[in-house]
Amino acid sequence: DPSGLVLRETDPLNRTTSYGYDAQRNVITRTNALNQTTTYAYDSHGNQTAVTDPLGQTTTTAYNRYGGPTQIRDPLARVQTISYDGRFAPTTLTDALGIRARFSFDDRGNLTAFTDANGGMTQSFYDSFGNQIRTTDPLSRTTNYTYDSLGRLLTITDAQHGVTRYQYDALGWTRIMTDALNRVTAYEYDSNGNRTAMIDPLGRRTTYTYDAANRLTAVIAPATTITDPDAVTTRSTYTWRGAVETQTDQQGRVMRHTYDRAGQRISTTLAEGTPDSATTLWIYDALGRVVRETNPRSAPTHYGYDAAGRTISMTNALGHTMLTSYNAAGERVAQQDPNNRQTTYAYDARRRLTTTTLPDSTNMTTLYDGVGNRTASVDQADKRTTFAYDAVGQLIAVTNALSETTGYGYDLNGNLTAITDAAGRVTQLTYDAAGQVIGKVWPDASTSEAFSYDAVGNQVSHRLASGQTTVYTYTAQNQLSELRYYDGASVRYTYTPTGQRATVVDGRGTTAYTYDAQDRLTQTVVPDGQRIQVAYDPVGNRTRLTTASGDVQYTYDALNRLTSVVDPSGAASGTTSYRYDLGSIGTLSERTLPNNLITSYRYDDLDRLTEITHHIGTQPPLLRYAYTLGLAGNRTHLVEADGTQTEWRYDAAYRLTGETIRQSNGTVIAQADFAYDRVGNRLSQTINGQSTTYNYNALDQLTAAGSAQYHYDARGNLTQISDGSTLTQYTWDAADRLTNVTLPSGTSYRYAYDADGRRVQEQVASQTTNYLWDESAFYGDMVRAYDPTGASIASYVFANNDPISFARGSTRSYYLLDGQGSVRALTSATAALTDQYSYTAFGETRAQSGSSVQAYGYTGQYQDAQTGLYYLRARYYAPGLGRFLSRDPADLMQNDPREWNRYGYVANDPVNAIDPSGLFAGEYALKTARARIVSGGIQLARQGVLEAIAQSVGDLLAAEARLIYEDAMKRAIAKAEKGNYHVDKRIISALKATISRGDVPLEPGRNIELVSVNDIPDTIKPGSPRYQAFSFLRQQFIDAVKEIAMEAGWDFVIGEFGEHAEEAAVRHMKNNGWQSNKPYQTAALGISNPNGPCGPDKRNCAGLISGLRASGYSISARWLDKLGSVFLK
Repeated sequence: DPSGLVLRETDPLNRTTSYGYDAQRNVITRTNALNQTTTYAYDSHGNQTAVTDPLGQTTTTAYNRYGGPTQIRDPLARVQTISYDGRFAPTTLTDALGIRARFSFDDRGNLTAFTDANGGMTQSFYDSFGNQIRTTDPLSRTTNYTYDSLGRLLTITDAQHGVTRYQYDALGWTRIMTDALNRVTAYEYDSNGNRTAMIDPLGRRTTYTYDAANRLTAVIAPATTITDPDAVTTRSTYTWRGAVETQTDQQGRVMRHTYDRAGQRISTTLAEGTPDSATTLWIYDALGRVVRETNPRSAPTHYGYDAAGRTISMTNALGHTMLTSYNAAGERVAQQDPNNRQTTYAYDARRRLTTTTLPDSTNMTTLYDGVGNRTASVDQADKRTTFAYDAVGQLIAVTNALSETTGYGYDLNGNLTAITDAAGRVTQLTYDAAGQVIGKVWPDASTSEAFSYDAVGNQVSHRLASGQTTVYTYTAQNQLSELRYYDGASVRYTYTPTGQRATVVDGRGTTAYTYDAQDRLTQTVVPDGQRIQVAYDPVGNRTRLTTASGDVQYTYDALNRLTSVVDPSGAASGTTSYRYDLGSIGTLSERTLPNNLITSYRYDDLDRLTEITHHIGTQPPLLRYAYTLGLAGNRTHLVEADGTQTEWRYDAAYRLTGETIRQSNGTVIAQADFAYDRVGNRLSQTINGQSTTYNYNALDQLTAAGSAQYHYDARGNLTQISDGSTLTQYTWDAADRLTNVTLPSGTSYRYAYDADGRRVQEQVASQTTNYLWDESAFYGDMVRAYDPTGASIASYVFANNDPISFARGSTRSYYLLDGQGSVRALTSATAALTDQYSYTAFGETRAQSGSSVQAYGYTGQYQDAQTGLYYLRARYYAPGLGRFLSRDPADLMQNDPREWNRYGYVANDPVNAIDPSGLFAGEYALKTARARIVSGGIQLARQGVLEAIAQSVGDLLAAEARLIYEDAMKRAIAKAEKGNYHVDKRIISALKATISRGDVPLEPGRNIELVSVNDIPDTIKPGSPRYQAFSFLRQQFIDAVKEIAMEAGWDFVIGEFGEHAEEAAVRHMKNNGWQSNKPYQTAALGISNPNGPCGPDKRNCAGLISGLRASGYSISARWLDKLGSVFLK
């Protein structure tokens, strides 16, 4: 207008936003391109007193006479009050649940004390220049800071007296950073302040180049090896707007982005110009929100929004729609699946999710303390797990529904130093000044391990409990180049320029890997020349698997669900087909084998499997397994086609306590009862009236079962079982892999493994069998057994991790499975039953008929018929004992103490859980009922509000969530190890700890905070190899979640929350009429900068953070690094 007020803005796509003003030039209306109007009201001082969104929902704010907000009332009339002292500094934040925070400031306005809702006080002290020189947290842990005369941070001294030092150049740029172990990292800059080089503590230089606009154009990493001196370079180009246009990887492969006239990304093409290129397309509405996303297979996903800009519908490529509704405050209160089944959500006064009501009307409840720590989780069967924390929010105890408590202790730097299990036994960890684990003492107090690291944090040695040492060496890219065991055996690795493993050389010879332009594994050639080839469609679905036994072909529907598998015959008669129901997650409803035998699946309202029926047409079923489930989903009864009934009983921690099997007339034919100690060791077993008692040592190692005695080596591997008259012996190699079993008869079975621990050879007397593995499969499937000449002994076809069929010679047999994935029958090409099997709950074969020679049985896994052991990849499982022969090599999650028993199988819940990897328990149901729909992330990033991300990204039913993320973790670890990032136990634990804090919904009722997956724990130093390994593992985890969701038929899009988060946040503010307060924005975003306004310690901004929390946002300090000013009005 004539006075300079903007009345209308029109973007390059002719989308118009108009503004109205009052007489004081305040914006009072903002009307967007869809004619949706937001209105604003002000008091006489120009303070904004009300905001009413296009749906008519109003948030009001009251102010004192100095312009300080005193009361905020949301559209649900939830009130938060801010009080001030005589100097007009805020003193308390109060809501309906009481005082949330207290503040104290000095005369200069510095925050000197912050007291949280639990009474924990953080104090800050300053020098005469206002520099923070000391902080003391609620546990009296002190961090000290020193500065130079220009106010630049010189040192940080942590609570354990570890000192980090900084040196600067004349322009104030950080030139040298020396950590608490005196490891030096140096930096170089150009005249514009762009960092041009980073020299790590080993002297390796990474170089950065920029264009005239100071945009990063290339990263030149150190040479990989002396023999391969070429530095590794990645490059980027930009559009005139500054958006990334191309990204070129180390092998010259280009990812290209295109944009519309408004700067919205409309396409991304991977591996441009190659046969493996794949393009994703986006279409936007008039407000810049994604309304259609089309994946590289041309399958579209549509999104709908309400007038407040919240995602209310998501429609997949087959037209199935998920609906979401919100309350007046914008909290998601309901989600409805394509079958009209509804899940509802309730929140407390602090906007924390407290109750999730599922479609079957059962509830999951979460309780919190004053600062938002989860204090209890209550499942659908009212089983409660409680959590206790210290004054700084560190988890110190988890108590299960049986009142069994696991405790945790920490050092002054917050490192986990002690785990006290429910039996009172303590595992101790020690750390160096950089927070790296250097020692571990097991609960027997005499078994210990030690670790050492190089100057950049790579673990270079591991002294085992036996006293022997494994040594690791690395490339300049911090990838594992050699693993040398104490017995002299070694494994050597080489890599492609993009970091994929190229070759592995071990005692067997060389294994070579080939990849396509998207870095997907396409060929593996093993040392004896056998090869396995894999082809993919544009989105990564495997379409062909080729071995010497022939081709297996796969097809998928528009939701990337498997629709057919064609066995190596290649004929239509060799096709297995799949059909899916509408369902919220597209559950598998029917499978038809090549012999016309149909498997039908039924589910309850929570998509939990309740029945499997194997039949031909309308004929009576050959086999049927009908399950009754408890409220929390645990199976309680099974009825089979012949009337056989099985009943399962559990304790409050869902450990199996009894199994009773009855004939159709009610006659008991088998009964088993189990009792456990407080850490899950089986104390007694009574089978049909015959009892066995068990004894254990402090390491949870079984030492006696009845009259049998068990012995172990120093590394925790079972070495022999003796009962006075018989002896079974087990031999292990330096990698703790079982290499020999000698039975009481004197017969020996010898095993050999590849570098990844997969069993590739078995020898019995003069007979040798070799095995070929499909590494592209989820767990890795053994697809071919052959003799030393390469001639086939047997070949196997898998789909969705299940065995479908196997062939010996010209005869092909087909598997029929139960609801646990266990093989219950084999059928011929004419659908005749040739073999049948039944099992006890823990996997002992109870009955068997037929003479077919095949290897798969309980939970669909490989069994050694001679030893009775199940080979579960990482470990061997003894079903008669219900436990593994060797210690779990993986670190486990703090929030699930059941997993701290290092030998236990699936936490003693074998009816509902499986463990194909030998590392993690999961549910077989995942294979037929994958991931609930997960909303897209890009449009949510554009909304910019973290709570919207939390609300719209993640509604996963708790059971499904646990499965998805545990399986994602497995995939991530496998890929990281395959890439030979040295993913040590601490890195895995760090990611799991990130997950367990609520970043992903591993617990009932937890929402996913997607952005938090991008967070790096403070214990992992940025730029270090462990940082790189963690980052790689984290990204593989994200990709795995996406992969699993896509397998279920739903596109999962992770938004661009990283480097563009602040830009999206600011855009969101401006688009919604907020005024960008630059000083506060700078302060918020400066938290990650040691030289920024918040200083080197994020606690300096405690007042700011608390103010945001008081506004109803469930956040923590680490999010301000990413989203900064989005919350500042």
